Amino acid sequence: MKKIICLFALASFVTSSYCQNAQKVDEKDVPPQIIQQFKKTFADAKNTKWTKLENKFEAVLLHEDMNTVVQYGSTGDWQNTKWEMPVKYLSPQIDEYIKKKYADYKVKTLYLQDTQANVRFYIVTVEKKKEKIELYFGLDFAFVKQVPEPAKKDNTATPPKTDNSGGAK
Repeated sequence: MKKIICLFALASFVTSSYCQNAQKVDEKDVPPQIIQQFKKTFADAKNTKWTKLENKFEAVLLHEDMNTVVQYGSTGDWQNTKWEMPVKYLSPQIDEYIKKKYADYKVKTLYLQDTQANVRFYIVTVEKKKEKIELYFGLDFAFVKQVPEPAKKDNTATPPKTDNSGGAK
């Protein structure tokens, strides 16, 4: 459970860092250990674009005809991989949840994310006017977390309670 809570904190940090401190870089400026690890996993990658995010590197690429985002730590350790999926493949359970809880929002993107902690999530981006929210669901389609968190009266965030399968308790 601690790993999952740390993962959510990391995901929130990466999201905020990306918006503020992202810097496009050429592949030659990415540490060789990252390139080596990347090419071992994604030998057939096409149109790879690299970004530096503080102490992380992110590759955005086309892999097996899917838009893919891969993040590595500065020492070459893999952090996570997200695969974009067509929204038409949104599960009926997740679709129903969104219609019930986010009726005024439109589904924009659907990702499947693998994490360093061997946890998988579906990430659904919903949008209403200029507001974007990422909704995290476990493989059992149970709601796990929302990013950004809604503001609380005392301005503190409560980490989600999850079980080992990534689903909400």
